[in-house]
Amino acid sequence: MDGDLPISEELASRLAGILEELKQGDLPPDVLRRRVLPLLHHPAHAIPLLLRQFESDDEEGLALATSALKALDDPSLIPRLLKLLRAPQVGDLAKGLILNLLEHYGFDTRDPSLVGASINLEEALRGLRSTEATG
Repeated sequence: MDGDLPISEELASRLAGILEELKQGDLPPDVLRRRVLPLLHHPAHAIPLLLRQFESDDEEGLALATSALKALDDPSLIPRLLKLLRAPQVGDLAKGLILNLLEHYGFDTRDPSLVGASINLEEALRGLRSTEATG
């Protein structure tokens, strides 16, 4: 991503390990909060890792990234989230979560051009129709 800060290999590896560990298990909320803290204490290094989660279809990673980015409560992420929202490799679930984050940061997500540019509504409707036809 543009604007990422250089990161030490050791710290990057540690943060990536924490992220992978968090995605693996059903941790109680208090343990999850404690394990997320290192990510939140190193936002300049954690943010790129968290934003990359939106380029995957890993639901656990998407949920974790969304929660962590909400906890960071950093509206300066809006331009990077908008860039991801318009990226063709980002799936519809990830885009929906990005819209939720944008709304959390106070961005007006009701602008029809924002949704139209981000989610392929024709494809979503086509998938819905094929599901209705088989179900």
